[in-house]
Amino acid sequence: MAPPDDISPDQSRWNELGSSRLREMRQEPERFRIRESPHKKKLHHAALLDLLEPLKDKRILEVGCGRGEFGAFLGTQGAHLIGTDLGLDLAAAARELARINEIDARYLAADASALPFADARFDVVLAVNVLHHLSEAHLARALREAHRVLRPGGSALICEPVENSRVLGLVSALVPKPASGRGRPRRPSILERKAWKAFQETLDDRSLSSRELRRAGARFSQVNVHSFGVLIRLKRFVSKDLRKRLPELDAQLLERAPWLGRFGRHVLVEYRK
Repeated sequence: MAPPDDISPDQSRWNELGSSRLREMRQEPERFRIRESPHKKKLHHAALLDLLEPLKDKRILEVGCGRGEFGAFLGTQGAHLIGTDLGLDLAAAARELARINEIDARYLAADASALPFADARFDVVLAVNVLHHLSEAHLARALREAHRVLRPGGSALICEPVENSRVLGLVSALVPKPASGRGRPRRPSILERKAWKAFQETLDDRSLSSRELRRAGARFSQVNVHSFGVLIRLKRFVSKDLRKRLPELDAQLLERAPWLGRFGRHVLVEYRK
């Protein structure tokens, strides 16, 4: 299926992630037995699992499934899973992971804005850290498709990084971020004008806001935004020991002052059909 005009046709980086993992799984399949959720350390993890329960026999479509780790975990809990991704090799890697773990799942290459499924087929449409790779128009189409393939009463669960405050976004951009072990290059400070411009040109993602995510889901009967990660903004400025406590402190802060969620860095959006 050809991607829409506003999607980059270059899938080489994503496909390499899939092809390299496929080689690893074929060499050492036992290393890839799924024993726990790959998202267990994410701030949204507990809330996401609560919304997914009960998992047994639930029909789930995971859009942007990547290499299939989270879908495989859901499959070990009894869910019936179909996953899609634009990357052919990512879909192949996810299929191999499902085979190794003997779960009820199938994967195919497909675009989120033109899903090859009948209306009202799924109980849940799931996307974790996917929509910020899409243009505004493509994101809106993807949510329209999610609405179409959901059964009445079903839900789309979307987990995304966001930036709802221009001021905090600017403050964050002032401080350079070192390269990560996951292949992310160093992010320069916005004050390094030439380096910042060059860095921006390499990105294949963009900043989302809770407002955009609400607006794009206007056809759903209910949209609930669960916010996380207010204090996570401080992780580069505090000690390692305190950094480990930030998720716990963050949850306590938002329980006492939920209005601070507007300054959070992550959201779990629940769209109810």
